[in-house]
Amino acid sequence: RPVIFSELSDSMLAPLGHNSQEVIEILVKLEYQVLDLQTSLPIKQRQYEGNVIAIPNEQGMLFEKLYK
Repeated sequence: RPVIFSELSDSMLAPLGHNSQEVIEILVKLEYQVLDLQTSLPIKQRQYEGNVIAIPNEQGMLFEKLYK
């Protein structure tokens, strides 16, 4: 499965009737780790504005090795 790079913006998603939390929840249900692209930390807050990287769980170990 692909690694996904994306910008999440509630202000851009709101006119479509959605928000960043919904996007994150969908990715988590699809078994992705969703991380802040700048800090590489999991996104915990309900509202998020910024760039994310979503990594399939099966590739998580590879990501950790690359960024340690």
